[in-house]
Amino acid sequence: MALAYVLISVLFFFLAFLMPFARGEESRRWFGIRTPQTLSSIVVWNRVHTHAWKPFLASGVLLLAGLVVVLLLSLENNLLLCIA
Repeated sequence: MALAYVLISVLFFFLAFLMPFARGEESRRWFGIRTPQTLSSIVVWNRVHTHAWKPFLASGVLLLAGLVVVLLLSLENNLLLCIA
């Protein structure tokens, strides 16, 4: 279970790294935050993907921090809570 949290947080870090590169007309077909607003305007698409790395990075950090807290609490209480 802990490995799944680590892999998901690595995915968020990877997406945070890729977001600034998802600008321009060519990337709209393959990658990005595809909402009606971003697909209708290249200006909105570029603005969203210039700043979208911040929430993805924060999600990865919070996920790892939560995992560390759960691991520390389970080790402190000599329990292995949901960690297989």
